[in-house]
Amino acid sequence: EINNELKIEKQIDNCLLNLGVLSTELKMINVAENYFTRALKNSEKRSDYEMQASCLNNLAVINTIRQNYDAAIANSHNSIKVRDLMDNEMEMADSYLNIAVAYIKKKEPLPALENLKIADSIILKFNYLAAKIQSLKAYSEYYELEHNYEKAFAQLQLCTILKDSLTKANKQIDANNFTDTTTEEINEVKNAKGFSVMYFNLLMIVLLLCAVFIFKHKR
Repeated sequence: EINNELKIEKQIDNCLLNLGVLSTELKMINVAENYFTRALKNSEKRSDYEMQASCLNNLAVINTIRQNYDAAIANSHNSIKVRDLMDNEMEMADSYLNIAVAYIKKKEPLPALENLKIADSIILKFNYLAAKIQSLKAYSEYYELEHNYEKAFAQLQLCTILKDSLTKANKQIDANNFTDTTTEEINEVKNAKGFSVMYFNLLMIVLLLCAVFIFKHKR
């Protein structure tokens, strides 16, 4: 509501996108689709390509959940086109993974593997770890489709290990940031205390001088 009053269109769309992601995680699919669609329409009016690509990707996820795999593939391809306009190759990996997953669900292993390989080449090029986790999960589903359960299990294990490692690394970064912030705050308090003591001592000296002057004047 505040964003609407201030007419901050970009912030409004960011809020809608985040609400859509949250609703997806809560399995509120209709609500999520509504948020993504609203953000997409707004971003199209503003020619915000980054937002458009994100909305299309998320709508592809919704399509897959609803088993509308052709729509998922179409939305992902549209997202790739928009990313291409932005020269944003790295996040194209997300779209290729969406396409691969849709083909896996359609039980079409050949196009699924083709898109997995494209996604992996991008992931490797940019060291895109978050997408690598999704890639390993998709490969696990692909190998399961191919009845290669040993490879499917191995990919799933790698996915779990990488996910746990990334989570630990992020927690460590957060802890380090907290420590740095706390240290700065402590130093600020120390500096403030040091200034207060110095100011108090200076004030005492002034008062003493005044007292001496007054005493002499009285004499």
